[in-house]
Amino acid sequence: MAKIVREVLNPPLGETGLHQVRENIGRLANETRWQIPPVVKALLAELDHIASEEKRGTDWGVKYAVPAGGRLHGTLVDHPVWAALYADNRRSTIVRQLQSLLLEALSDSDAILLPHDVAAAGLLIRVLSLGTGEDDQYYDDLLSAVAACRATVSQKTNASRFVRAALGRRVTRRDRGSVSDVTRVSDGRTGTRHDRYGEVHVLVPADPDDPAELPEVGEFVAHKKFTSGGARGVSQTGIDPREDHPGDQVLLLVEAVRASSIEHKIARRQSRTARDILARANSALPVTYQQLTDTELHALANYIANRNYSGGTEKQCVQMALSIMLYTSSSLDDVLNMAEDTEGSGLKFDWIKNQFRIPRITPNYATRDTGAKNSITSSPISNDDYVSIPNLYIRPGSIEVFRNELRIKNSEEFSAYLKNELKSLSDRITVHKIQRCAFEIARTHYDPVIVQTTFGLRISSANVQQYYSAVSDAQVIHCYTMATREMRRRMGMVISNETPDTLLSANGFYSARNMPTDRCVKSMLGRISMDAMSCRLGSREWHNANTLLCIIVQALLTTIRGVFDPFVRVDSSDMAIFFRDKDRPDFSHARFQFVHPMAVLVSDYYQSIRRQTMNANGIECEGAIVFLLDENCKVIFPRPKSITVLMEDYWKYPLNSLRKYVRRKLVEYGISYESTNMLLNHHSVGESVWDSYSTDDPQMMRNEIMGFYDEIILDLGIRREWFNAV
Repeated sequence: MAKIVREVLNPPLGETGLHQVRENIGRLANETRWQIPPVVKALLAELDHIASEEKRGTDWGVKYAVPAGGRLHGTLVDHPVWAALYADNRRSTIVRQLQSLLLEALSDSDAILLPHDVAAAGLLIRVLSLGTGEDDQYYDDLLSAVAACRATVSQKTNASRFVRAALGRRVTRRDRGSVSDVTRVSDGRTGTRHDRYGEVHVLVPADPDDPAELPEVGEFVAHKKFTSGGARGVSQTGIDPREDHPGDQVLLLVEAVRASSIEHKIARRQSRTARDILARANSALPVTYQQLTDTELHALANYIANRNYSGGTEKQCVQMALSIMLYTSSSLDDVLNMAEDTEGSGLKFDWIKNQFRIPRITPNYATRDTGAKNSITSSPISNDDYVSIPNLYIRPGSIEVFRNELRIKNSEEFSAYLKNELKSLSDRITVHKIQRCAFEIARTHYDPVIVQTTFGLRISSANVQQYYSAVSDAQVIHCYTMATREMRRRMGMVISNETPDTLLSANGFYSARNMPTDRCVKSMLGRISMDAMSCRLGSREWHNANTLLCIIVQALLTTIRGVFDPFVRVDSSDMAIFFRDKDRPDFSHARFQFVHPMAVLVSDYYQSIRRQTMNANGIECEGAIVFLLDENCKVIFPRPKSITVLMEDYWKYPLNSLRKYVRRKLVEYGISYESTNMLLNHHSVGESVWDSYSTDDPQMMRNEIMGFYDEIILDLGIRREWFNAV
């Protein structure tokens, strides 16, 4: 490409709109009311030569009806001058004046222009070119013209700075102070970034010491006061605003950030790159690049040498630090902070109990409501801000000596020495991969909420599921023991042949709020079914009790959210059913799900209840499948509020709590993560059975789901006789 065009205009790949840029510059060359800079004619000559070859066809064509923001979308930031010259200048003299001044300033070696000056000029030119009127007035005072033009205050202010800089006048530039940077980690363990607007939760972390690693993927979660509808509380169904995947989930690629305008930020937000990286990370856990190979683990084991520490050389101190990182999935910063034993350190050691304390990741509720209390939600560990994992591999005395030794070392020098030691083993053995070694092994074998709770590292798949889970201390110990044992096996280290007991009784739970116990659900079903069978046929009490029984049992069998309509009509259990359980324009949510044959029985039974009540009371109700009756036998549509009022006599939980109960039992019964997600409709990116990344077998999932519900129906004492058609 011609030299001047490349240096001054810097066209995007493909030179989109070249003929339109050429025509606009041609009009500048024909102006006689001001002195035309020589660069204009030089550019026009080179563009004429390029156009004579006509390589790009319609890509180069003139399309004045398509503004730069549409035709050059995604290239405006990197190619602002080309976009400014693409802007239509046929009807506006001030646009031509600004374009001419921009070219003159860019070709002047003495001009002091910064990138944001050029961007500001380009933006104002594009804004003014969209005007529909004719403006043939020449402006002697371009600064005054810019100040009076039709644009926003900030656009005019920034463009005025460009005009002053281009004319060689004094420009006041403020020194850039400290700014909130999304790449700055506020929480060293989880990688969470905080600022006044919200948080960025790291979903797929990057390895800063590995140049071959992909960029980090994070999710932006705005603080409550910056979200629309921020006054929302917990809905009557018990669904917290943050308990579901948002339809407008904002995924970010957290990498080197440079100065950019709003176009670049929007283009990045709309990019599929972040979503594809997250989908691949979620769907292919066993082959993640962030795991060390067995060969690398053997090299690391040989370096660590599995010995007790009693003080000594720098290398021995590094060996101890790496051991703690491996067995606690902690970063190097966590280990250094543990030595200082500061209040905010992410890792602590309990000398008396011989346990490590890992910071606990808890659901971020939008309200302070603590929910219903029971033996799960009020267990001894439910309010702890940490999770305890056993110290199985390091002598407590060695840890204490190591902490004392580390306190007198320079942390930066020690970190540099440790990383150099790792580099001597392999370029791929980094502190990041060491930290995530046991964690990544656990992810391939256990429910993501259990793994996230055990190791204190965020998992994207647990974002929603944590609101529906209760993780016992026994599950934490089993997850930790099996993951670290497998890691040691891969390292070639001696392991015990004893298999940890998976049936250890739980001493406590790290639970989401409003998590029902088995006894609560069984008792509630028994009381409702008794009322349904004992009330007078056709009466209000009989209808409401049977309606509630059908709603509750169907909620267990379909895990419907009940935001709008709490009941799913099921005609067949042979195939997966399709339904929407957030059935409003702002809650549209489609689901495919396998259901148990009893769901068909419940659905048919309620139709007979409905007909019997309508015939007995002369009611016409065509507006909803399910309805309730008030004291005057008037129809009440089954909104969450009305169901909650009627359910107060039977239990104290929101209707949505049944979904939490089902998920807890799915995990307890060892049902696969894929089947659990189908039932709860909690798929993260890349996890749904119909996703292009999925390798799940729907038939196997159906068999699992049917077997699970056979067990649940038996455990809860749900009887087919409850649903004999009237």
